[in-house]
Amino acid sequence: MTKTDVTDPEQVRKILVREVNWVGDAVLTLPALAALDRRFPRAEIAVLAKPWAAGLFAGQSAVDRIVLYQAEGSHRGLRGRWTLARELAQERFDLAVLFPNSLDAVIVPWLARVPRRVGYRTDGRGLLLTQVVARSGRSAERHQVFRYLELVRSLGADGEAIPRLAVGAEAGREADRLLQELGVETGEACVAVNPGSVYGSAKRWPAERFAAVADALAEKHQARVLLIGSTKERDVLEAVAGRMRRPPIRLGGRTDLATLAGVLKRARLLLSNDTGAMHVAAAVGTPVLAVFGPTDADATGPLGPDSRVVRELVPCSPCLLRECPIDHRCMVGVGIAQVLHAAEELLA
Repeated sequence: MTKTDVTDPEQVRKILVREVNWVGDAVLTLPALAALDRRFPRAEIAVLAKPWAAGLFAGQSAVDRIVLYQAEGSHRGLRGRWTLARELAQERFDLAVLFPNSLDAVIVPWLARVPRRVGYRTDGRGLLLTQVVARSGRSAERHQVFRYLELVRSLGADGEAIPRLAVGAEAGREADRLLQELGVETGEACVAVNPGSVYGSAKRWPAERFAAVADALAEKHQARVLLIGSTKERDVLEAVAGRMRRPPIRLGGRTDLATLAGVLKRARLLLSNDTGAMHVAAAVGTPVLAVFGPTDADATGPLGPDSRVVRELVPCSPCLLRECPIDHRCMVGVGIAQVLHAAEELLA
């Protein structure tokens, strides 16, 4: 059997892309997926993704098919990995591109006998890869988005580093239906606010400050405030809502990923902590104002011409901790007036 040349677009017919697990990181893989699609226009690209991130790829032109990775269900444990590998083996993929750095990400394509497996030499998985990619270390490319682009660059693909997310017609209709059900009229101005963070409390700007900025924007721009977040973040959303003078629209846990993208596209602005929704909003073209503290804005900040980060530079930031062991100075140092001024500039 002739070996497939993974740099020759004519020889690659089926590509398996193992996606990352977090929504924000998944958004940052979109430029790499688009570049891969341009490099291999005749190949089918199947994305292997966990259920909570899979909805992000529905309707994206670079993705032909989504394969659900039920790591907590039918694909759980060693037996489940074998089951998934057998399913994938029947499809005879030519190439697997592995965005995650974990050993788990390469084991399934290896068991499925995908002949070419491209990824970084991390987590002791070098022997299971057929093409090891080295980081370039270019100082101008510190952002996480370039880590995914470098993988496909090794295959001759490249492109812009700005994620672009298409909102399907059905997702747009569902977003409009949900907002109308909650009393938001068609054409009414909306500002989205995401005050939570599943990652940990260290990334959260104080609830009373979110409330103050949200009230000021609502009053000046006659806008409805949409509080967004997951079911796990409802307590944080209620803490913000309870401090607001104007009743917000509570959307915590009420949107799937596709509908969330539709809601965010409808908004004039998203005010957020460092969250996955921040990246979704930027990718659908909504202006984003993000408050950063313990995480590295240069590496994971929102991308796009209408995205801005507000932060207080302190010696201990970025620490990347989930909970602050001292006084949360990186976040409490960011003032209401500072955030409101940046928000007004974006709305202008």
